[in-house]
Amino acid sequence: MQINPANNPTAGVFGGGIYCLKGKGAIYEVFPDNGTTLYLSPQYPDQAQPSTWIFTTQGPPQLQEVTVDGKTISAGTVKIVMPETASTTGTPDRIIIYVACGHKYEVSPGHAKAFLYEMNASAHQTIENLHLELRKLRQKSPLVASYILINGLTARQHPQERIYYDVQYDGWTLSKDNTRPLQANELQLQAAI
Repeated sequence: MQINPANNPTAGVFGGGIYCLKGKGAIYEVFPDNGTTLYLSPQYPDQAQPSTWIFTTQGPPQLQEVTVDGKTISAGTVKIVMPETASTTGTPDRIIIYVACGHKYEVSPGHAKAFLYEMNASAHQTIENLHLELRKLRQKSPLVASYILINGLTARQHPQERIYYDVQYDGWTLSKDNTRPLQANELQLQAAI
């Protein structure tokens, strides 16, 4: 099955199985089902720029961690296997993964690590539960961005602002003023849509 670039009206949807994907320097959206293994092909010799692969896992919205072991990226039961050969463009393909619960990971340029950089607050019943998960992630693995965008969380006094979790200081901050820490009682979860 051929994958169409993300700017076209279609994208690739894959049911469990093994598939090989060939990119040509465009942006691709892929929706693999549980139990799917995807092999990314090496870049074409005449390819001018790397591809961007956006994977969105399907299935129940349980919390899933994205891990990298050698050339294999795992998101729950979905496996993405990177090519053995080096990049022909000088820059490896960009890999972004949305897991079923709404968290967003980006795989490092050398494909050695997956970094959490966006989290879905609606996967949690309380702000305290969200903060607990962030603390666990912080303690368990240093593989998170310095600031994690928290979707579905707002500040009561600044409802239009985006909220970030500051990993280094274990606290909340506004998108436009990251020097002013926020307390949990200044925040509210948005209703899930």
